[in-house]
Amino acid sequence: MLRKSRWKQGGGEFLGYTVSVVLMCELFLLLVSFSLYQDAAMSLENAVAVISRDIVSCESLAEARERARRDARACLGESAALPKDGIKVSVDYAPGSETEWKKGNYLTVCLTGEIVTYEPFTSGERKVSSLVMIERNGEK
Repeated sequence: MLRKSRWKQGGGEFLGYTVSVVLMCELFLLLVSFSLYQDAAMSLENAVAVISRDIVSCESLAEARERARRDARACLGESAALPKDGIKVSVDYAPGSETEWKKGNYLTVCLTGEIVTYEPFTSGERKVSSLVMIERNGEK
């Protein structure tokens, strides 16, 4: 009789231990996912700063767009949280600015990245933008 009662009493402890281990693992994955998201978001912000500094010295809008695409690939590299096919770069004239390439006009650089983490609610699209002024005229 002693053995039967011992087996019956141990089931609740096993169930409680199992639930607590599953919740601890979920909490760990959540912390890792937030860490990946923050790292990817900071990479996007650093990349848009580098791209913005680089395109202000271009000779035309087409050259600025091409250089922005090339710099985005170089700055972001290969990351598990930022797949290369989910990165989009756009360079356009800022609202209220003239739509011609001349010194003093403003450009808006937008970098959009699809961040993929282990949790579905921390994954998503992140958009970072920067406003810069053109430093060179289109003449050579």
